[in-house]
Amino acid sequence: MINDYEETEELEPISDPNSYKPTGQQKNNNKIILLVVILIAAAAVIVLGYFGIRHIQYRKKIEQAAAYQDAGKTDQAKQAYKAAAALQKRNAYPYTQLGEIYLDQGAYDQAIKYLKLANDREESTEAYTALGDAYMGKGDNQKAAAAYKKADKQTDTETNQDQKEKAGNSSANVEFSFNDGCISGSSVAKSGKWLFYSAYQGTYRTSGGKPKKIQDDSGYFLNAYNGWLYYECDYNDGGFCIERTRTDGSKTQTIYEDKNDSVGVYWMKVYNGKIYCLEADSDLGDNLKGGWLISMSLDGGHEKTVIDSDVYYNSVSIDQGRIYYIDTSSRQYVSTN
Repeated sequence: MINDYEETEELEPISDPNSYKPTGQQKNNNKIILLVVILIAAAAVIVLGYFGIRHIQYRKKIEQAAAYQDAGKTDQAKQAYKAAAALQKRNAYPYTQLGEIYLDQGAYDQAIKYLKLANDREESTEAYTALGDAYMGKGDNQKAAAAYKKADKQTDTETNQDQKEKAGNSSANVEFSFNDGCISGSSVAKSGKWLFYSAYQGTYRTSGGKPKKIQDDSGYFLNAYNGWLYYECDYNDGGFCIERTRTDGSKTQTIYEDKNDSVGVYWMKVYNGKIYCLEADSDLGDNLKGGWLISMSLDGGHEKTVIDSDVYYNSVSIDQGRIYYIDTSSRQYVSTN
């Protein structure tokens, strides 16, 4: 007789999962694993708490230091920044601030020490610019130039620009602004953390705290460039001059002057190691009349006429070596080398 089914191997019955009972060794292993997990979690909490507390302490010291600076208590500010640096030894900020305080005090060796420490931790335009200022204060022009060059390179990195216009950054391309506080005509410039501006009482700088007067003269067309602030001043009896002041206010020089009361400056910019000025008749006003563009070296020498006429005031811009302006004769926007 043929069976109408296939014989199969008899299977073990499925056990009840609730009936599983770990051995004593397995129980010990589970306890060890749970203990390790708890210890790791506790250690993580302790470490995070430690660094969290230190970060809070660091922020408090930074805030204290800034408050001391605003109040003019520089000794206390230095101590607070040093305490902050001890809490976060790899943070460049307190070292930069210490370097700039010592720079303001004329303690150039100490400034150089802390600014180098800042750049060792994190390179910045601000620290390299201040380092250049410190070397300039010591009279070491070669090291100052090297620091300023690094500041320019760092600016490229920080702004992700493919090409950087090496110019004073008030950029006299700023629109004229008239208000009760500031002189008109590009009266703001920035270098590193410092903001420079002219008011009727003089020229000031600030990093967000209390402004410091660095020059009694009020200037137009401010340009911050390689540790100097360049600007134009009008004489009361007619004519004008171009001055430059160290960014810490320690030195001022008149580098160019024209006492012809029928001529005025209507635009100025420092670009790639030269000063460019647009001169025109003093009665230019808002009429579509042309002026002439001159250039000179940073010490006011080597004066040269770049464009001899028909340059409309406040229309000039320089980019990648080319000069752009409105030609008053053709009334077109043109460019030239």
